[in-house]
Amino acid sequence: MMKKLHSILNFYHSDLLHKKFLLYAKILRLDKPIGIYLLLWPSLVALSDATAGQLPPQITAIFVTGVVVMRSLGCLINDWADRKFDKYVSRTQHRPLTQGLISIKEVASLGIILSLTALSLALCLNKQALVWSLGAFGLSLIYPFCKRFFVLPQAILGCAFAWSIPMAFAALDQAMDLKVLWLYLATVCWVFAYDTQYALVDRQDDLKLDLHSSAIFFGRLATTAICTLQAIFLGLLIYLGILTNKNWGYYWLLLGISGLFYYQWLLVKKGDSGSFKAFLNNHWVGALWFIATLAP
Repeated sequence: MMKKLHSILNFYHSDLLHKKFLLYAKILRLDKPIGIYLLLWPSLVALSDATAGQLPPQITAIFVTGVVVMRSLGCLINDWADRKFDKYVSRTQHRPLTQGLISIKEVASLGIILSLTALSLALCLNKQALVWSLGAFGLSLIYPFCKRFFVLPQAILGCAFAWSIPMAFAALDQAMDLKVLWLYLATVCWVFAYDTQYALVDRQDDLKLDLHSSAIFFGRLATTAICTLQAIFLGLLIYLGILTNKNWGYYWLLLGISGLFYYQWLLVKKGDSGSFKAFLNNHWVGALWFIATLAP
């Protein structure tokens, strides 16, 4: 009888533990890897560009792991910062913290674990990269609060997601020349554009809550702003291709990216559901961009 009761209790506790891990995965957005992909592609692009396509395995592994950790930490901070707003937004009202399924103490514990993990990864790199990593951490802390006081919070996310560009060059002891600057600015424009697509979905809810976003700031010109940012992104990549003497394969892949941008424009014209699909499509933009850097 006692053995049977013990087995039932073990099952019950293991089931609760399983549910808790699922909630942790949800608040860290591990069930929605699109953010990991979008943060990963610029990191791989920078590593590839800095090494002429010869990505060093150890440093690449550190950056890939760091992408997962920092994206998870960013989502955690974002959910904590927006916990009082999320219940009024249709897209976010079912998040674990908003529903009270995860406590603030648990969020703090997860934040400490992720922060220490990120620090341990940064310590595996050189001192220069370690210093740059502090900027990435700072932007992760600042961004979730920007929508309260800054009219273009999506631009700050662009700066945060592009931070892996100088970090990668620093980790590989490469010079911080103008090429790194243009690559950084190109990434900022790309992220700014696709996060504006994302912001279009929440525009009405953000207006009700008196929050800022680029979708609200640009208003009827939001689509024009997105296309302009995408054009600047492509223009900078073309310039970088000329600067580094890329062959025609590189430019054919950029043509493929322009085709994806045109497809996204058609999607955005369909409304909120189309805007979100356009946002998701940027995963393929990043993939083509990375492949393009491998072209000689």
